Amino acid sequence: MVAGSDLGGIRLQIQRQLPPQESRVTWTRPLRACDRLAMRLPRLLSMSRSGRFVAIRQAEGIDLVDAIGTSPRRALRAGEITDFACVGSAVWAVTGRTLTRYSREGGAPIEPPLELPCDVSRLEPAQGDNAHTALVDGACRLLVHGLQDRVAFEDVSAIAPPSSFAAPLYGRRLVVVDGQALRFIDGGREVGRANLGEETQVIAAAGLFAGRAVAVLARGADADAFLVVQPSGAMIHRVPVTRAERVVIAETRGVAVLHGEDGELLAIDLRYGRVQALDVMPLPKIFT
Repeated sequence: MVAGSDLGGIRLQIQRQLPPQESRVTWTRPLRACDRLAMRLPRLLSMSRSGRFVAIRQAEGIDLVDAIGTSPRRALRAGEITDFACVGSAVWAVTGRTLTRYSREGGAPIEPPLELPCDVSRLEPAQGDNAHTALVDGACRLLVHGLQDRVAFEDVSAIAPPSSFAAPLYGRRLVVVDGQALRFIDGGREVGRANLGEETQVIAAAGLFAGRAVAVLARGADADAFLVVQPSGAMIHRVPVTRAERVVIAETRGVAVLHGEDGELLAIDLRYGRVQALDVMPLPKIFT
Protein backbone atom coordinates (compact mmCIF):
# COMPACT_ATOMS: atom_id res chain seq x y z
CA MET A 1 0.00 0.00 0.00
CA VAL A 2 1.28 3.44 -0.84
CA ALA A 3 0.28 6.72 0.74
CA GLY A 4 1.53 10.21 0.07
CA SER A 5 0.82 13.83 0.91
CA ASP A 6 1.75 17.19 -0.55
CA LEU A 7 2.81 19.94 1.85
CA GLY A 8 4.19 23.25 0.62
CA GLY A 9 5.42 21.70 -2.59
CA ILE A 10 6.98 18.74 -0.76
CA ARG A 11 5.65 15.22 -1.08
CA LEU A 12 6.16 12.62 1.64
CA GLN A 13 5.31 9.21 0.34
CA ILE A 14 5.07 6.11 2.50
CA GLN A 15 5.29 2.77 0.76
CA ARG A 16 4.08 -0.15 2.84
CA GLN A 17 4.50 -3.74 1.78
CA LEU A 18 2.87 -6.60 3.67
CA PRO A 19 3.85 -8.07 6.05
CA PRO A 20 4.41 -4.87 8.12
CA GLN A 21 7.98 -5.75 9.06
CA GLU A 22 8.89 -5.36 5.39
CA SER A 23 7.66 -1.76 5.25
CA ARG A 24 9.91 1.01 4.07
CA VAL A 25 9.68 4.77 3.66
CA THR A 26 10.60 6.74 0.58
CA TRP A 27 10.80 10.49 0.08
CA THR A 28 9.92 11.97 -3.26
CA ARG A 29 8.57 14.95 -5.14
CA PRO A 30 5.17 14.33 -6.69
CA LEU A 31 5.76 11.45 -9.06
CA ARG A 32 6.32 13.66 -12.11
CA ALA A 33 9.75 14.21 -10.56
CA CYS A 34 10.58 10.59 -9.86
CA ASP A 35 8.64 8.49 -12.34
CA ARG A 36 11.87 8.04 -14.28
CA LEU A 37 13.46 6.43 -11.23
CA ALA A 38 10.56 4.46 -9.73
CA MET A 39 7.28 2.86 -10.70
CA ARG A 40 4.37 5.14 -11.40
CA LEU A 41 2.16 4.73 -8.36
CA PRO A 42 -1.37 6.06 -7.90
CA ARG A 43 -1.71 9.15 -5.73
CA LEU A 44 -3.50 8.34 -2.48
CA LEU A 45 -3.23 11.69 -0.68
CA SER A 46 -3.00 15.32 -1.67
CA MET A 47 -2.64 18.13 0.86
CA SER A 48 -3.41 21.81 0.36
CA ARG A 49 -0.39 24.08 0.59
CA SER A 50 -1.62 25.52 3.89
CA GLY A 51 -1.72 22.00 5.32
CA ARG A 52 -5.31 22.41 6.47
CA PHE A 53 -7.14 20.22 3.95
CA VAL A 54 -6.23 16.65 3.02
CA ALA A 55 -7.83 14.84 0.09
CA ILE A 56 -7.76 11.04 0.45
CA ARG A 57 -8.48 8.55 -2.32
CA GLN A 58 -11.35 6.15 -1.59
CA ALA A 59 -12.93 3.33 -3.58
CA GLU A 60 -15.71 5.54 -4.97
CA GLY A 61 -14.16 8.98 -4.87
CA ILE A 62 -12.30 11.26 -2.47
CA ASP A 63 -12.69 12.08 1.20
CA LEU A 64 -11.85 15.69 2.08
CA VAL A 65 -10.62 16.14 5.64
CA ASP A 66 -10.16 19.39 7.54
CA ALA A 67 -6.99 18.76 9.57
CA ILE A 68 -7.94 21.55 12.00
CA GLY A 69 -11.23 19.80 12.67
CA THR A 70 -13.62 22.74 12.38
CA SER A 71 -15.30 21.36 9.24
CA PRO A 72 -16.82 17.88 8.91
CA ARG A 73 -15.27 15.19 6.75
CA ARG A 74 -16.79 15.40 3.28
CA ALA A 75 -17.16 12.64 0.69
CA LEU A 76 -16.63 13.72 -2.93
CA ARG A 77 -18.39 11.04 -4.97
CA ALA A 78 -16.19 11.29 -8.03
CA GLY A 79 -16.39 7.64 -9.06
CA GLU A 80 -13.32 5.67 -10.07
CA ILE A 81 -10.77 8.46 -10.41
CA THR A 82 -7.59 8.35 -12.46
CA ASP A 83 -5.82 11.08 -10.50
CA PHE A 84 -6.59 14.04 -8.26
CA ALA A 85 -4.82 16.94 -6.55
CA CYS A 86 -5.41 20.02 -4.44
CA VAL A 87 -5.11 22.97 -6.82
CA GLY A 88 -5.38 26.37 -5.16
CA SER A 89 -8.70 26.52 -3.29
CA ALA A 90 -10.21 23.46 -5.01
CA VAL A 91 -9.72 19.73 -5.44
CA TRP A 92 -9.39 18.61 -9.04
CA ALA A 93 -10.22 15.03 -10.05
CA VAL A 94 -10.00 13.22 -13.38
CA THR A 95 -12.45 10.40 -14.09
CA GLY A 96 -12.05 8.88 -17.54
CA ARG A 97 -11.77 11.90 -19.81
CA THR A 98 -13.68 14.26 -17.52
CA LEU A 99 -12.04 16.74 -15.15
CA THR A 100 -14.21 17.93 -12.26
CA ARG A 101 -13.31 20.59 -9.70
CA TYR A 102 -14.67 20.49 -6.15
CA SER A 103 -14.88 23.27 -3.60
CA ARG A 104 -12.60 22.69 -0.64
CA GLU A 105 -14.96 24.49 1.70
CA GLY A 106 -18.22 22.69 0.94
CA GLY A 107 -17.22 19.79 -1.28
CA ALA A 108 -19.71 20.71 -4.02
CA PRO A 109 -18.70 20.32 -7.69
CA ILE A 110 -17.73 23.57 -9.39
CA GLU A 111 -19.56 23.82 -12.68
CA PRO A 112 -18.90 23.23 -15.46
CA PRO A 113 -16.86 20.00 -15.76
CA LEU A 114 -14.27 19.84 -18.53
CA GLU A 115 -14.16 17.15 -21.18
CA LEU A 116 -10.57 16.28 -22.13
CA PRO A 117 -9.55 15.24 -25.65
CA CYS A 118 -7.35 12.30 -24.64
CA ASP A 119 -6.82 9.65 -21.98
CA VAL A 120 -5.12 10.99 -18.84
CA SER A 121 -2.62 9.34 -16.50
CA ARG A 122 -1.38 12.19 -14.28
CA LEU A 123 -2.47 15.58 -12.96
CA GLU A 124 0.21 17.97 -11.67
CA PRO A 125 -0.82 21.30 -10.08
CA ALA A 126 1.12 24.48 -10.73
CA GLN A 127 3.08 26.02 -7.88
CA GLY A 128 1.80 28.85 -5.72
CA ASP A 129 -0.79 29.30 -2.98
CA ASN A 130 -3.43 30.63 -5.40
CA ALA A 131 -2.75 28.28 -8.30
CA HIS A 132 -5.59 27.61 -10.72
CA THR A 133 -3.59 25.77 -13.37
CA ALA A 134 -2.47 22.15 -13.71
CA LEU A 135 -0.52 20.12 -16.24
CA VAL A 136 -2.35 17.02 -17.44
CA ASP A 137 -0.24 14.15 -18.76
CA GLY A 138 -1.43 11.25 -20.84
CA ALA A 139 -1.77 10.43 -24.51
CA CYS A 140 -1.51 14.20 -24.99
CA ARG A 141 -0.24 16.98 -22.72
CA LEU A 142 -2.66 19.72 -21.66
CA LEU A 143 -2.38 22.85 -19.57
CA VAL A 144 -5.74 23.26 -17.82
CA HIS A 145 -6.93 26.58 -16.34
CA GLY A 146 -9.85 26.69 -13.94
CA LEU A 147 -11.01 29.80 -12.08
CA GLN A 148 -14.52 30.01 -10.62
CA ASP A 149 -16.96 29.11 -13.42
CA ARG A 150 -14.36 29.40 -16.18
CA VAL A 151 -12.40 26.30 -17.16
CA ALA A 152 -10.51 25.55 -20.36
CA PHE A 153 -7.43 23.76 -21.63
CA GLU A 154 -4.70 24.41 -24.12
CA ASP A 155 -2.92 21.55 -25.86
CA VAL A 156 0.82 22.02 -25.30
CA SER A 157 1.84 18.69 -26.87
CA ALA A 158 3.62 20.47 -29.71
CA ILE A 159 5.92 22.46 -27.42
CA ALA A 160 6.02 19.91 -24.57
CA PRO A 161 5.70 16.45 -26.18
CA PRO A 162 4.46 13.65 -23.90
CA SER A 163 7.80 11.87 -24.43
CA SER A 164 9.72 14.80 -22.89
CA PHE A 165 10.08 15.81 -19.24
CA ALA A 166 7.75 18.68 -18.32
CA ALA A 167 6.75 20.28 -15.03
CA PRO A 168 4.46 23.20 -14.23
CA LEU A 169 5.98 26.16 -12.42
CA TYR A 170 3.99 29.31 -11.55
CA GLY A 171 1.00 30.47 -13.57
CA ARG A 172 1.20 29.25 -17.16
CA ARG A 173 4.95 28.70 -17.09
CA LEU A 174 6.41 25.26 -17.82
CA VAL A 175 9.90 23.82 -17.77
CA VAL A 176 10.42 21.34 -20.63
CA VAL A 177 13.46 19.15 -21.23
CA ASP A 178 13.99 17.29 -24.48
CA GLY A 179 17.50 16.00 -25.09
CA GLN A 180 20.02 18.46 -23.66
CA ALA A 181 17.81 21.52 -24.17
CA LEU A 182 16.18 22.97 -21.05
CA ARG A 183 13.39 25.30 -22.20
CA PHE A 184 11.07 27.65 -20.32
CA ILE A 185 7.62 28.07 -21.83
CA ASP A 186 5.24 30.86 -20.86
CA GLY A 187 1.93 31.42 -22.58
CA GLY A 188 2.76 28.96 -25.33
CA ARG A 189 6.08 30.52 -26.34
CA GLU A 190 9.67 29.92 -25.36
CA VAL A 191 11.03 32.63 -23.04
CA GLY A 192 14.33 31.09 -21.98
CA ARG A 193 16.71 28.24 -22.75
CA ALA A 194 19.68 26.55 -21.12
CA ASN A 195 21.91 23.59 -21.95
CA LEU A 196 22.15 20.63 -19.60
CA GLY A 197 25.79 20.09 -20.45
CA GLU A 198 27.15 16.80 -19.09
CA GLU A 199 23.81 15.74 -17.63
CA THR A 200 21.46 13.96 -20.00
CA GLN A 201 18.29 13.16 -18.04
CA VAL A 202 16.17 15.41 -15.84
CA ILE A 203 14.71 13.81 -12.71
CA ALA A 204 13.03 16.74 -10.97
CA ALA A 205 12.35 20.45 -11.43
CA ALA A 206 10.78 23.18 -9.29
CA GLY A 207 10.51 26.94 -9.27
CA LEU A 208 12.27 28.74 -6.42
CA PHE A 209 11.55 32.00 -4.61
CA ALA A 210 8.19 32.70 -6.29
CA GLY A 211 9.60 32.02 -9.75
CA ARG A 212 12.81 34.04 -9.59
CA ALA A 213 14.87 30.89 -10.21
CA VAL A 214 14.36 27.26 -11.21
CA ALA A 215 16.13 24.21 -9.77
CA VAL A 216 16.62 21.15 -11.95
CA LEU A 217 18.03 17.82 -10.79
CA ALA A 218 19.74 16.17 -13.75
CA ARG A 219 21.49 12.84 -14.14
CA GLY A 220 24.83 12.31 -15.81
CA ALA A 221 26.79 9.17 -16.58
CA ASP A 222 28.28 8.79 -13.09
CA ALA A 223 26.58 11.33 -10.81
CA ASP A 224 23.74 13.82 -10.53
CA ALA A 225 23.79 17.60 -10.26
CA PHE A 226 21.45 20.40 -9.28
CA LEU A 227 21.33 23.13 -11.90
CA VAL A 228 19.91 26.43 -10.64
CA VAL A 229 19.05 28.75 -13.51
CA GLN A 230 17.27 32.04 -14.04
CA PRO A 231 13.98 31.99 -15.97
CA SER A 232 15.87 33.49 -18.90
CA GLY A 233 18.10 30.39 -18.98
CA ALA A 234 21.23 31.96 -17.44
CA MET A 235 23.06 29.52 -15.16
CA ILE A 236 23.42 30.51 -11.47
CA HIS A 237 24.81 27.35 -9.83
CA ARG A 238 25.78 23.81 -10.67
CA VAL A 239 25.96 21.64 -7.54
CA PRO A 240 27.29 18.07 -8.01
CA VAL A 241 25.56 15.53 -5.75
CA THR A 242 25.46 11.79 -5.29
CA ARG A 243 23.12 9.77 -7.50
CA ALA A 244 19.63 10.43 -6.18
CA GLU A 245 17.06 7.85 -5.21
CA ARG A 246 14.53 10.36 -3.84
CA VAL A 247 14.45 14.14 -3.58
CA VAL A 248 12.21 16.86 -2.18
CA ILE A 249 12.49 20.58 -2.92
CA ALA A 250 11.15 23.34 -0.67
CA GLU A 251 10.77 26.11 -3.21
CA THR A 252 10.15 28.99 -0.81
CA ARG A 253 13.24 28.27 1.30
CA GLY A 254 15.37 27.15 -1.62
CA VAL A 255 16.45 23.92 0.07
CA ALA A 256 16.52 20.40 -1.36
CA VAL A 257 16.74 17.19 0.66
CA LEU A 258 18.18 14.27 -1.30
CA HIS A 259 18.41 10.58 -0.43
CA GLY A 260 21.22 9.03 -2.43
CA GLU A 261 21.55 5.51 -3.75
CA ASP A 262 24.50 5.08 -1.36
CA GLY A 263 22.24 5.78 1.64
CA GLU A 264 23.44 9.33 2.26
CA LEU A 265 20.98 12.07 3.15
CA LEU A 266 21.95 15.53 1.92
CA ALA A 267 20.49 18.99 2.52
CA ILE A 268 21.44 21.35 -0.32
CA ASP A 269 21.18 25.13 -0.14
CA LEU A 270 20.07 26.02 -3.67
CA ARG A 271 20.33 29.76 -3.05
CA TYR A 272 24.09 29.66 -2.43
CA GLY A 273 24.86 26.41 -4.24
CA ARG A 274 26.34 24.36 -1.40
CA VAL A 275 25.69 21.24 0.65
CA GLN A 276 24.41 22.28 4.08
CA ALA A 277 24.42 18.92 5.81
CA LEU A 278 25.30 15.29 5.15
CA ASP A 279 24.27 12.22 7.12
CA VAL A 280 23.19 8.63 6.70
CA MET A 281 19.48 8.08 6.05
CA PRO A 282 18.01 6.67 9.29
CA LEU A 283 14.48 5.75 8.16
CA PRO A 284 15.27 2.62 6.09
CA LYS A 285 16.95 1.12 9.17
CA ILE A 286 13.89 1.86 11.28
CA PHE A 287 11.32 0.46 8.83
CA THR A 288 13.17 -2.65 7.60
